Amino acid sequence: MPPLRRFSLGLLVGVLLPSCSHLAAQRQARQRPAIERAAAAWQSIASGIRTSQVVADYDLAVAQVVEELSSQRTPDHWPATFTLAQGRTLKVDPGSLRNHQAWPPTLFDALHHRRNASSSPVTQALRPGLGAPLDGVREHHVSDADARFVYSKGQHLPVTALIEFGPSPAVATLHLYDPREVRAVRVGRQRMALAADFALPVEPVLERRFFLVSMLTGLFRPERFQINQGLYLQEPYRPDKVPVVFVHGLMSDPHIWENEVLSLMSDPEIGPRVQCWWFTYPTGLPVAMSALRLRTSMAAARRTFDPRGRDPGLKRTLMVGHSMGGLLTRMQVQDSGEDYWHAWFRAEPEDLPLDGETSHLLHDALIFKADRSIKNVVFIATPHRGSNLASSWLAVLGSKLIQAPSQIVQLATSVATLDVELLNPERRSFASFGLNSIGSLSPGHPLFTALNARPMTAPCHSIIGNLGSSRPLWHTTDGAVPYASSHLDQARSETILPCWHGCVEHLECAQEVTRLVREHLHDRN
Repeated sequence: MPPLRRFSLGLLVGVLLPSCSHLAAQRQARQRPAIERAAAAWQSIASGIRTSQVVADYDLAVAQVVEELSSQRTPDHWPATFTLAQGRTLKVDPGSLRNHQAWPPTLFDALHHRRNASSSPVTQALRPGLGAPLDGVREHHVSDADARFVYSKGQHLPVTALIEFGPSPAVATLHLYDPREVRAVRVGRQRMALAADFALPVEPVLERRFFLVSMLTGLFRPERFQINQGLYLQEPYRPDKVPVVFVHGLMSDPHIWENEVLSLMSDPEIGPRVQCWWFTYPTGLPVAMSALRLRTSMAAARRTFDPRGRDPGLKRTLMVGHSMGGLLTRMQVQDSGEDYWHAWFRAEPEDLPLDGETSHLLHDALIFKADRSIKNVVFIATPHRGSNLASSWLAVLGSKLIQAPSQIVQLATSVATLDVELLNPERRSFASFGLNSIGSLSPGHPLFTALNARPMTAPCHSIIGNLGSSRPLWHTTDGAVPYASSHLDQARSETILPCWHGCVEHLECAQEVTRLVREHLHDRN
């Protein structure tokens, strides 16, 4: 063999052999039990070797340990201690809902890991650091009283798994931290940020595709949707956290709040101090009826979670409503007086010749007191004076396609048989007396006379979309609701966003909601 060729071959072997040896070592390392890989990575990190690769190796190994344990039994049935490979002992942190540091494994039916990090426009949704971000799924471990506030997809909680190794690497402790409460952990003599992926638990519960069918059913066949309506909690109720209640609008559903929920959960100041709730309802019902259902759902939550009325968090609720949901929200912070009743009838309640059930329904929907536990409200693209789109030919067609529930049909029939002198003449101009959501949004509907006649018992803020125009602001629109309808003189703040009516799904809107929640938490009045 010529010397040059021999030299080249030797050089190639010299390059390839170490590379092959390194690959073989990596392969061998990957074949080691996950708990051993986690221990080795922890030891390196504790000694000061904190490269991204070492941290990634540790995080993946911890996730695999959790997956292996979960394959043996679900987290709610984990023992206090596991005996693993090579005689290692793994203790499980029992956690507690009271100290807010680590979740109790008994909460969870499953713990899901996703290899690739979530992608979200909310910049803080992903927090790099140590630990394996997980989606903690809670479906069955709720009391009968709590079950009505847990949606069919269950509750999904942010979890970061961390295995802490002590002086003896043969003994370790598995923690299931709430990354909102624990932001850093000690490894060796220094502290490291705790990893978090807040989108991981939010995306599955607010998935757009999941709500699509129910949204259409809620608009056109509201009676079928009524089993799913109600107030739902993103996570287990905790008494010292302030509820932020989200209310969607017409032909919509809770998925629109994904960015807002993510922004609040991932904010280092706000996340530990709030709990996100959302109200879902069949949007084909008249506004007054949906507002009644929201009112009764909030009252049921207070009876269930705070029967003695001592919870300081629940007494400082903030409610956020988009579009028609803003009208429902506004009706939670008003004493009705007789204005809403007279938006329907000339006669007094006691003089109306209706059967008991219909009379009670009307009375509850139109005569009510404000919810004093709601201390702030945020209106997003809300038609406080109606929208001309509700009077368009398309809206009229849509109204005809709405199949009213039997209770509403019975109500409309009963009202139609009354002497015309007992009715508000303004209502007689609406088909079915305006007894559906689209009819309720027409600017001429007497609902708005009552709505704007009653003061609010809580401060309000407005977020308004604007498509842009050379015309004065008062004559602009978001494509569905004009500025002249969204604006409120009494609003403490008004933010104009360069967005269409669906601005709630834009990041700028989530940022403004986050700012208002922070302001709400700072205000102790």
